[in-house]
Amino acid sequence: MAKAQFSIVIQALAAISVSWPWMASAGSSMSEHEIVGGDLVTDLSSFEYKHTVRLLVKGKLTGDDLPPSLKGLKLAWRCSAALLTQSVLVSAAHCFPRTMGYADPETGQLRRAQLSELNAEAFFKTDTRADLPSGTKSQKIIVHEGFSDDWTNQVDDVWNPEKAINDIAIVKLAENAPAEKQPAVLLGAKESPLSGNEAATLAGYGRDVTDEQISIPRLRSVTIPLRESLRNKSEWYVGTGDLVRGGKVDRPGGGCQGDSGGPVFVKRPGGVRLVGLIVRGPDEQNGGCQAAVTIATALPAYSNWINTQMSELSRP
Repeated sequence: MAKAQFSIVIQALAAISVSWPWMASAGSSMSEHEIVGGDLVTDLSSFEYKHTVRLLVKGKLTGDDLPPSLKGLKLAWRCSAALLTQSVLVSAAHCFPRTMGYADPETGQLRRAQLSELNAEAFFKTDTRADLPSGTKSQKIIVHEGFSDDWTNQVDDVWNPEKAINDIAIVKLAENAPAEKQPAVLLGAKESPLSGNEAATLAGYGRDVTDEQISIPRLRSVTIPLRESLRNKSEWYVGTGDLVRGGKVDRPGGGCQGDSGGPVFVKRPGGVRLVGLIVRGPDEQNGGCQAAVTIATALPAYSNWINTQMSELSRP
């Protein structure tokens, strides 16, 4: 599956052709799904509901070389996140890109444009029917300094890269989350490390797109095995599919478009622990969301970075 690209992440709401492999345009006929093989989260006392947040991210295309039809075009896409405090979220870095690839509408040539006015809004209910029409706005977005928008061109294998991808970001909200939402607890340094085939629960607000009908974003979760650490030691392979030879499986389970940045939990004697973030999965040629392969950023590898950012945000 070395040539596979991601298709988990964001669904763009603007009808343009983009070259990001993890973004699908609104006019796309690609079949996309919510968390695969799981259940709707309806229990408001569950850890999935308490710790998981829906994000709507917005930006605007800028650049002197942009065609007039694209210049200033406003885009929006969906991701998921987990609460670290009542006003701080952790999510995937690729949910907050600095640049975006696009196909020139006149020549078809692939180019890259800058994204400006990037911001995010957080929503907290199980679906949009229960949530407020406008979310809690972001005050600050901190993308890991080691993350690159075009990192796929810098590694030998996008599925099991040797170098760290650093697909992690922190979002500071302008207001606190509702009282019923609670911060997740990160896996502590003194706790037992993650092990292969440990049960992991994934949660996210990925959208379900089928032909001409688009359903509203809803919170879903699924429990699947945490398989093994990748070569870079900062990401995990989660699921029952084949990481090397992708393809649809009979009973798939994992993340999909819109679930990017969503939490990965494990249950420990001391309670539920947040251990990862959903970041990518196979493209349609390799089984897509039905391949039961999810790659997750391993949060224990970023504990020092998270602590540093939290300390900076706490300063007046």
